[in-house]
Amino acid sequence: MGGYLGTTPVVLSTTLADVNGPADISGDLTVDGSITASGGVYLGGTGSDNLLDDYEEGTWTPSLIGSTSGAFTVISEGNYTKVGRLVTVNGSVNATAVGGATGFTVISNIPFSIASTFIYTSLQASGSVSYWSGFGTAVNSVGIMAQSSSSGFTLYGLTSANSGGASNLIPSIVGTGDFRFSIAYHTDE
Repeated sequence: MGGYLGTTPVVLSTTLADVNGPADISGDLTVDGSITASGGVYLGGTGSDNLLDDYEEGTWTPSLIGSTSGAFTVISEGNYTKVGRLVTVNGSVNATAVGGATGFTVISNIPFSIASTFIYTSLQASGSVSYWSGFGTAVNSVGIMAQSSSSGFTLYGLTSANSGGASNLIPSIVGTGDFRFSIAYHTDE
């Protein structure tokens, strides 16, 4: 297989190739192994918007707190994928005790901070809560959102008592609230 380094032809051997500087390769490039790109990879063009310079997968441990004060005792686990500035998180939380939490229910200890990408609102992203059980009040739906002024995700819900608007879920999570969630948001990290 070959290519060009500027106008100079380069022949890539089957054992090792070390190319310094820009290289144009015509045709397909097949690699049986890893490629390390310390400066990033340009996809679909060479503009700064096309540079993919970060990819990460990992686990995190969600915490559950009240936006005003207090914390829940929880058993929780989560995972995340970060591609460039986009972070997608998934989590599972089982609240075993309310612990004096007041205010709105907030999932804290998130893996990356929430960027402020929208000018006219602090609501930066919303996600889904696909499963919930064990809430003391009949909860019809649960939502999750990321705000740029927050260090976590806020849970909102509709109960039979407030069918006209979202409300705080702390009174509903009486010590056995169990839920699964997913949200994607941007970060500046």
